Amino acid sequence: MKRNAEKICAVMAVILLLSSGCLKNPEFESVSNKEGTDNWLLNNAASDEGIPLREQLQVPESVHWTSDKVNEYTTVAINGTPVVPEVTAVPVWRIHRKNIDSELLEDYARILFDNEQRRTPGNYTKESRLQYIESMEACMEAGCTADGTPLDEAFGSGHMELLRQTLQSEYEDIDTLEEESEWETNETYDYSFRPDSIVYEGDIPYTYDYEEGGVVGLYNGKEYELHFARDGINSDIHFHMYDIEETAYGCPYQFIQYEVPNLEELEAKGVTPDESTCAYSKEEAIALCKDFLMQLGIENMEVSGEIEELNLVNSNGVFPVKLGNEGYLIFFTRTYEGIRDLSVGSREFIIPGAAYGGELPISIRWYMSNEFHTWKESGHTEEGFQLPQRQETAAFVVTDDGILYASLMNPMENEECLAQHVKLLEFDQIQRRAEDQMEILYEDAGTADRKSAINATEIELNYAAMQAPDSEGEYIMVPVWDFRWGNNIWVTVNAIDGNRFDRDRGL
Repeated sequence: MKRNAEKICAVMAVILLLSSGCLKNPEFESVSNKEGTDNWLLNNAASDEGIPLREQLQVPESVHWTSDKVNEYTTVAINGTPVVPEVTAVPVWRIHRKNIDSELLEDYARILFDNEQRRTPGNYTKESRLQYIESMEACMEAGCTADGTPLDEAFGSGHMELLRQTLQSEYEDIDTLEEESEWETNETYDYSFRPDSIVYEGDIPYTYDYEEGGVVGLYNGKEYELHFARDGINSDIHFHMYDIEETAYGCPYQFIQYEVPNLEELEAKGVTPDESTCAYSKEEAIALCKDFLMQLGIENMEVSGEIEELNLVNSNGVFPVKLGNEGYLIFFTRTYEGIRDLSVGSREFIIPGAAYGGELPISIRWYMSNEFHTWKESGHTEEGFQLPQRQETAAFVVTDDGILYASLMNPMENEECLAQHVKLLEFDQIQRRAEDQMEILYEDAGTADRKSAINATEIELNYAAMQAPDSEGEYIMVPVWDFRWGNNIWVTVNAIDGNRFDRDRGL
């Protein structure tokens, strides 16, 4: 059931990603391709004089510009208020990827779990599997939805036949399960990774290969699963309550769904969202997440974007039970001196009004699926898909159980501070570079069939991870200016030298 929901949500996410129009990709020089990056930083190193960045860079209160060098079907403009953190210095750090391997899996298991007992994910007992069988039987016995619609009519006869086959298979397999879970000691547990793959069929077939490893243990007295995945480009770490463990809401975790309120729709209807009834305040929830990251040795991560209040649902049986506004979705990104590696919020990953169960759509499998479908829908008819690297992101779901779910995409580690402060170009120079690049990139974005309006309404000084020229897996956190609209970043400009920065390539 979770896999079907995952596929549906993935398709919905793809639809939202297909609205940015066509763009060009002109050649541009980037510092990361130059030799002597350390010298480049040394030449731009500056002392902290205690002067606020906005004053140092002569950043205006607002920017308004419209290009006159585009075709008749296109509008390219900048209309926004530049956001500058209230700091006086911009440090530059060298970081590197955490090595997502068996050794780290074992280390994290020792840190997070209460004792030395370990169990393999998917090792269900008879008792736990009966919970799932009883849920399916309830669907079959009810025979209709809450409004009286027959299930065959509501879901289709094919769906009902699949449900019957699944139920029969469960009956056949239950006698093969153990009466109780088989626990191993930490010393005997196998932390190795196993290969897996997903095959995407169609006009452009694609096989996505990855490796994964996992372990189940006790966290705050309840069973949780720690899961690692890697594909050679991206990696992720998932930590969540085990499927069959009972939550604070009286049902197993496998039946908990997160509903993301569509605040715009509610506002249009004049409906005020209910206040959160979570046992934790927002401040307490943030503290739980920061402590979790610190336990794992992940530093310099701060809350990014707005904290999303989630409605929880118990989806067990035919008639889902709404549990109320009892959860938070909190994102974190790498941050130094109040400057973030792009202000990522839930809207980049989560669809307003959608419901999610199990993994949220920020794992490497979700990301790969979305990127591949977007690539296909962009008109490609030949093979050649290459998966880009995703920026480091951490996400948490906090409920009455505390941390119910955590996801870490491409976690990084600090290596060294290369400069305590660097000299940045004044904003008027950055603006001219952004205008030039936006004209080059989007001058022909609109067509007679589909007009295009490119408007940068959000202008932010952020960090971006630049691929270190001398070592794979190492990055230099450089300050950049992002000119964007929502999740669409129209152009990113290196704040030190004014070159366009390609976030996908880290160049």
